[in-house]
Order: sequence, then structure tokens, then C-alpha cells
Amino acid sequence: MIKIGLGSKSWFAPILGAIAALVLTVTIVFILHGYLMKVPDVLIRLGAGVLLVIFGTFWLGQGL
Repeated sequence: MIKIGLGSKSWFAPILGAIAALVLTVTIVFILHGYLMKVPDVLIRLGAGVLLVIFGTFWLGQGL
């Protein structure tokens, strides 16, 4: 999106969206840090694997 915005000279909205996403992500991590430290690594890896499979299946379906 940033490249498209730069090509059309409307770069403010994509840059602002990227900064907002970064701030929101860092805020959520700081809020949940104590809880996430108590979660076993196996569950985090399982969750990441499930998300990758779900997104991969979705993108495969969209590509076909």
C-alpha cells in the first residue's frame, strides 16, 4: 500500500496506518506481557502453526 500511495502522491494515510498498527501492537504486547510469559512455548508454537495453516489454506483458495 505504501508504494501505491507514493506513486499517487497520497502517502500520508498508508504511513499513518503503519505507525498506528505499530503503536497498537506494542501497546498490546506491553499489556499482555505478564500473561504471555506464563503460557508454555508449545502452545504459542501450536497457535502460530495453526494460524499459518489457516492463512495458507485461505490464500491457496484465493489463488485457485
